[in-house]
Amino acid sequence: MLTFSGALRAVESLLQQGPVDRSQGQSSLVRFDATLTRELLAMHDALNARFSEAVGKVEHESEQACSTIRDCATDLHKLRRAEAVRLYPVISAGIDRDAAARGQLMQLRIALLGHVKAILRGFDELSRDIQSGVASRASAEPVAIALAAFLRRCASEIYPLYDLIGKLQPARAA
Repeated sequence: MLTFSGALRAVESLLQQGPVDRSQGQSSLVRFDATLTRELLAMHDALNARFSEAVGKVEHESEQACSTIRDCATDLHKLRRAEAVRLYPVISAGIDRDAAARGQLMQLRIALLGHVKAILRGFDELSRDIQSGVASRASAEPVAIALAAFLRRCASEIYPLYDLIGKLQPARAA
């Protein structure tokens, strides 16, 4: 049975191996990347811009609004995948020896997952409202609030932690 701490040790072992071979694609080893948080914040910005575009179409272009909302859900999944593959393994390896920090990270990830679920649920509800003809710009407000809360949490807690670990453990930097 694989435990959380066992998984963290496995990630640590992978991070201590040789240089990254980018030709391997998604299965390549994960290393600290000083540009990652900027890339993730740009993904947040793009998601927010796309959602704003959808909100602008809610009352007059329902098919396009629903399509754009589906694209927003796809963008959110891509963002979360980038975090899961590139960000969290580095953070986990950086706090592997600190049980309290691992617990706090787990609690934070659960809280962020709650934000993501609220956003996805909001996308679904907004799409249903649009299709049934009862949606308005105000209908999108709860989703916009959830998106803002998710970004605020990532930008203030997770991304700075990633950057701090990269600065404290420069041998892992790519």
